[in-house]
Amino acid sequence: MNKVQPEELKPLADESNLSSTSSIPQQMAMTRCDDGLCEVPIENSGMEGGATVSQTATPYEKILNIKLKGPYPAENVMVSQQLWAQRPVVILVVRRLGCTMCRKAMFMVQEIRKEFQKIGVTLIAIANQTINAEDFLETVWEGLPLYIDENSGFQKAVGTPKYSYFWLHNAIYRGCTETLPKAGPSFGDVNSKADQVGLDLVVSSAGIVFERNEDSKFTHTDPKVLLSAARRARGFTDRVD
Repeated sequence: MNKVQPEELKPLADESNLSSTSSIPQQMAMTRCDDGLCEVPIENSGMEGGATVSQTATPYEKILNIKLKGPYPAENVMVSQQLWAQRPVVILVVRRLGCTMCRKAMFMVQEIRKEFQKIGVTLIAIANQTINAEDFLETVWEGLPLYIDENSGFQKAVGTPKYSYFWLHNAIYRGCTETLPKAGPSFGDVNSKADQVGLDLVVSSAGIVFERNEDSKFTHTDPKVLLSAARRARGFTDRVD
């Protein structure tokens, strides 16, 4: 099967058609939501761009130097800030690549990938292991980059919680993995790396624009909320309904 190569992270050739009512702010709104869908308005605080900085948001410095490999299957070593050095990015940190609900959430985001491309924002998936990576890229994330964060650096930096009922995952893993088919997504990635919830981030070279943990119902951020945050990262002030 011919594989579609992931998008390259490079500057836009022409940004003249990306009209905005203001320049890209030097300090962006930093929004943290641990449960439920969230989009907090940017209030006028007197700072450039009218952005307020949430006291609960993860400090930008904590996510700058996370070691990554990729884009998968390449094993190029890099640090996280290289991902958004040239343009803002939407980062979806997936709990595990074989998770059906995680896949559904990420597929919904990539379905409107053209809307992100129009405003010059790149979609990036991050996982802490490579089990099920090939199937994930072919069926969910075709043509988009996947990076491997072997040390769960993003989850540790943001402080995502662990599941209190991970014993159940272990029981399923021990009881089922030997009988699962070799091909396709499986419970093979239900292991000690799969007990920390995923998260969604919108980041630019100016800071964290949006962050939200996967909630207890395995719910990720509505794609339209991510698109609105991505527009703010590009300096747009209008809203996406």
